[in-house]
Amino acid sequence: MSALPARLLPADAPDGLRAALTDALAGGRRWRAALALLVADAAGVAWGRALAVAVAAECLHAASLVLDDLPAFDGSATRRGRPSAHARHGEAAALLAATTLVAGGAAACPELGRAVAGMAAGEARDLAGVAPGDEAAVRSVFAGKTGALSAATARAAARACGLPPHEVATLARFGEALGIAYQAADDLSDAGSAARGLDAVAALGREAVERIRHEALAEARAALRLLGDRAAPLAALAEEVTGP
Repeated sequence: MSALPARLLPADAPDGLRAALTDALAGGRRWRAALALLVADAAGVAWGRALAVAVAAECLHAASLVLDDLPAFDGSATRRGRPSAHARHGEAAALLAATTLVAGGAAACPELGRAVAGMAAGEARDLAGVAPGDEAAVRSVFAGKTGALSAATARAAARACGLPPHEVATLARFGEALGIAYQAADDLSDAGSAARGLDAVAALGREAVERIRHEALAEARAALRLLGDRAAPLAALAEEVTGP
């Protein structure tokens, strides 16, 4: 990822924008990229077949975090223990970095570029908040904010690796369920910290959010059973990023 700013920006791009882009791409678990590469493993092909999908997924995810931290969204001054992009480089540089990342992700993998609309819809629902007890609305937020990109990542990687349509569909279901389970787990760990927008635990209670996580993880596991032993690394990824 360290080489991406040089690939995404012209040589004469201002240093401030380059620095904001570099910071936006730093750190993180990169499980969406791992998802794409592990689909290649399941298909029995080299990682290179899914590399563009992996890069696109990380670009789009990084862009979403930059935007999420802005004052108009969560207003967070930190990200991963460091100053967030806008806090360190200013809002204008952060917005331009996010725009560059979206453009780069869409260019690397147009199918993932189309997932941005679902992500945006999920973020809008998040910012609007949900009525107490409205589990369907919370699930919709989770499916948009995180499930849309992870489903598109798994689907695009499966297609790039030449898997048959029924396995492409299976992996897309796995990706969406994984994203929902991850977002539920993330909200459980961050309960009470949302500056604005959705606090799923406050809206539904910890037990209900844990049930959403458990049900989505079970759905992800069920999808992978259709692929047999080839999917073992994907199953391990799901357990790692969503908890037991």
